[in-house]
Amino acid sequence: RWLVLTLAAIALLATGLFTLATIADRQATLEQGWTNTENTAALMAEQADRALRVAELTTARVADMVVRDGVAWLRGEGWPSFTTLDIAAPEIGSKQNEPVTMPSGRFLGVAQAMVQFGEFARVAQELALGPDAELRLLRNDGVALMRWPLSVAGAPAEPPPPPGRSGRRVEIGPDGVERLVAWRAAPSMPVVAI
Repeated sequence: RWLVLTLAAIALLATGLFTLATIADRQATLEQGWTNTENTAALMAEQADRALRVAELTTARVADMVVRDGVAWLRGEGWPSFTTLDIAAPEIGSKQNEPVTMPSGRFLGVAQAMVQFGEFARVAQELALGPDAELRLLRNDGVALMRWPLSVAGAPAEPPPPPGRSGRRVEIGPDGVERLVAWRAAPSMPVVAI
């Protein structure tokens, strides 16, 4: 009888230790997931900030070229200078517009630069986030600028950006999958990476 009770106590103790180890492992895995999610949001915010600042600088340079040298010059001998700027500027759904006006105030048009979606898609693929991962870049007013993977036709509208410059929460997606969600505002541009 003592042997049976001792074996039962050992089995119960082993089960308890196994359960504690499983809970601790789950907690460590969840914390690593939060760290990865927050780091991804920070990386995407920095990437968006950099790309949008380059687009802003590019549109300003084009506007300056047009004001200084004229549209005819830009279409003619200035074209190589313009294409060099185009290569330097990385195109998501975001654009930077720069009104082009003469010193007299006469409006000539708008210079526009796009940020390429492919640049964000490349970063997302290199992160190897997993099959249920989603990345979004939203303007502060909630307008979606980029989503990876791309939305399918008829997909629900993007929710507005979460409150605050950064944070994290658990969300249940339309597919029923529970996701760790982290967000970070770009340092100098009005966008939020989620």
